[in-house]
Amino acid sequence: MRAAGVAALANVPIFLPGNRTFGLLQVDDIEPRDFGEEDTQFLRTYATILGPVIDRLHKMQALQSTTERFALVVENARDYAIFVADPQDRIVDWHKGAEKVFGWTAEEAAGMSCSELFTAEDRAQGEDRKEIETARRVGSAPDVRWHVRKDGSRVFVDGSTMCLRNPDGSVRGFLKIGQDITERHRTEQRLLESEALQRSLIAGVPQLVWRARSVGLRIWSSPQWERFTGQHNQDSLGMGWLAAVHP
Repeated sequence: MRAAGVAALANVPIFLPGNRTFGLLQVDDIEPRDFGEEDTQFLRTYATILGPVIDRLHKMQALQSTTERFALVVENARDYAIFVADPQDRIVDWHKGAEKVFGWTAEEAAGMSCSELFTAEDRAQGEDRKEIETARRVGSAPDVRWHVRKDGSRVFVDGSTMCLRNPDGSVRGFLKIGQDITERHRTEQRLLESEALQRSLIAGVPQLVWRARSVGLRIWSSPQWERFTGQHNQDSLGMGWLAAVHP
C-alpha cells in the first residue's frame, strides 16, 4: 500500500442480507492520520446501506441473464407458437414461432383476443372460455384442436395454456405454447378413415378374414371369425386362434 502512496487507511466489512460477507469498504489517505470512531461508524453505516443495494443488483443481473436465455430459447423455437396473454386473455407478447404458425406479426397480434384463434364452431361451443377457466382453476389446460390462421386457413395445434400468478395469488396472465402438427394429424385421420373403410368392406363379405404376422401370430380377426368360431377377437390374438382349429 505504501508503494501506492497510501499513508493511512480504514476499512469495514460489507454484509449482504443473511449476514453473508461480500467484501470490504475501505478509504485511503495519502497523508498520515488516525481514523477515529466517528470515521469508522460512518463507514459501517455506509456499508450497511451498500449491502442490500449490492444484493439487489446481483439479483437483477441474474434475472436479466435468465430472461435473456429464455428469450433466446423462445426466439429459436420457430416450430412452436409461444405467446402470453393478460388476465383478460388478450395477447401481450407474441414470439416468432407464433407468427410462423398463425401468420400474424407481433404488431398485428398485440391486443388481439385469443378467442380469435379459435374456430367459429369452437367459439360457439364456448371452448375458448372453457380453456381459460380450466387453466385459471387448476393451473393449466390442454389445447389440442384446430385453430385459425390469419389467412383463414386452419392449423391443428398440440399445446397447452398455463396460468401465471403473482406472489399474492392473483392472475398475472396466461402462457400459451403449441406445436403445429397439422400434417401429422391429417395423416393420422387418413389412416383411421382407411382402416374404417377396410373394416367396413371386410364386414360385408361372407369369408373369414384375419391379419397375422409371418410367424403366425394373429393381430386381428373379422366379425365373421367370431360368429363362425364363437371365439372373441381378443382371444384369437397371438396364437390364440389355434384353440378354434379342429385338432
